[in-house]
Amino acid sequence: MGLFTKGLVLQRGSSLIEAMVAMLILAILFLGIAQVLGRGLVSQRYMNTYSLALLEMRERLQQHNDVTLCSNPGNLSWVGNIQLVARCDENDVTIGVNGANVSVKTNVLTLSTNGDEESQAFFGADGVIRISESSSIK
Repeated sequence: MGLFTKGLVLQRGSSLIEAMVAMLILAILFLGIAQVLGRGLVSQRYMNTYSLALLEMRERLQQHNDVTLCSNPGNLSWVGNIQLVARCDENDVTIGVNGANVSVKTNVLTLSTNGDEESQAFFGADGVIRISESSSIK
């Protein structure tokens, strides 16, 4: 036996095992990073569709009058075919300052999405988005 054969007999492959353990740890780390990125992208998608829905609902409140929206709220066309629900409330409010009372009628128009499966798929959670506008009539 020569000088180099004794060293070959004593090697047990510990470097290979260390490299495999390091690769396993890195694989677990990268899977965790991929999972966090995936959840972030899903959350960003929901927020983008939520924002588009709010923009379209605000535009509808600005361009149409209360009577039209109360009778036919329509649907959201930017993010899909999501049906809108309108709730119109008229209330009498009495305002009093230093003994002087004034009665004012207020109209509150609330546009919202219903919580059906299509809304839940687009917006996540319960799928309901609400936006309200109030006006006063003397």
